[in-house]
Amino acid sequence: MNTKSLILTVLALFAINSPIVAQQGSIEASNPILNSYEEWRAEHGEEWRLRRHTDLPTAQFLWGYNLPSSVTPQNDGDFEELARQYFADTYSMFGVDDFSLSLRQVKHLDLSRIATTNKVSVEFAQKVNGIEVLDGSAQALFTPKGDLLALDSLAMPHLNELSTRPKNDGFIAVSTAISEYIKIESDHP
Repeated sequence: MNTKSLILTVLALFAINSPIVAQQGSIEASNPILNSYEEWRAEHGEEWRLRRHTDLPTAQFLWGYNLPSSVTPQNDGDFEELARQYFADTYSMFGVDDFSLSLRQVKHLDLSRIATTNKVSVEFAQKVNGIEVLDGSAQALFTPKGDLLALDSLAMPHLNELSTRPKNDGFIAVSTAISEYIKIESDHP
């Protein structure tokens, strides 16, 4: 293959792939999660990183830098409030509804023993009407002074948009459950 043929081949490949690249750019430009992430980085530092959730249309993990706190937490309740505030501030990325967050624990991690800095983890379960959402959780990681280090969410997003009203009343549900149980038992003597 001569030089002229090689150059024409390369130019043809660029021409073929140009619409795909342009299309990807326009798709990402219209993505509200990425737009919110870029706004976050512009406001709080370009060092922040984001991992999108593989199964949900939201962010999963925000990390890579720190956001100084305007207050120094004095107790576990202060850390809980900071975590709730940061999930509210990042709602457009994570979609975590505050009403669904139920505090599991605030854990003070003594990591100075292993040559790093101490941290505070705030972990939430996710509940709706008192019922825990399967695998729904959210965590925030802070310095002891309250600086945000990371947000991590496996919570089901935008629960305020979902109906949690039962399709059947309680009597129908119990009757159906009894009928199904009788069927199972009669099949397995």
